[in-house]
Amino acid sequence: MKKIAFIVCIVACFTASSYGQLTKIGGGLSYNTGFYFNTENFSDHKTGNPVISATGIYEISLPLHLKPSLNVFIPKISKFEDLNFSEKRIISAFSLDLDAHYLFNYLDRFEFYGLAGLNILYVRMKYKYDFVGGVSDVLTSSNNALGLNLGAGSYIKIKDELDLFVELKAILGRQIQGVVTAGILLNVDWMKKHEKSEL
Repeated sequence: MKKIAFIVCIVACFTASSYGQLTKIGGGLSYNTGFYFNTENFSDHKTGNPVISATGIYEISLPLHLKPSLNVFIPKISKFEDLNFSEKRIISAFSLDLDAHYLFNYLDRFEFYGLAGLNILYVRMKYKYDFVGGVSDVLTSSNNALGLNLGAGSYIKIKDELDLFVELKAILGRQIQGVVTAGILLNVDWMKKHEKSEL
């Protein structure tokens, strides 16, 4: 089921790029409440909270926009040591979002939208053990999850070619995650129009 959802996401992204018009491109920083690896409720089994994302806004037809995003979690590293061995645990993750935005207004400086979409998350846990005597061992395992995004956000015009965006959403799935994001978008559509007018 998750593979099918992933394929649907990829196809939808290509469809958006084919039929929609890329209007904005950029990235941001997020705070994610985190995802517990294999639903094991231990602090060292949880993904890191800071997330770096890259995104684009495709205008399908007003008031509908499509926003695909790639999100990379800052790895969470935990260590444990005793007399016989030391353990280092690294939890890394990335996710792919495909959100639809419905714009509620078209004001000159502020635009507000509701959003709904899909989230596909991949989490990898790596253990490195170092034993007395120089013996070491590395183990890895992975986990993935499918979720539904629901939330709202706003585009705030800083300059004609730059927008600030802020977004708050919940990811509903096997585990519930909360995400707050802020970032900068380059207004590609505005730049194209003004390049043409200068020629």
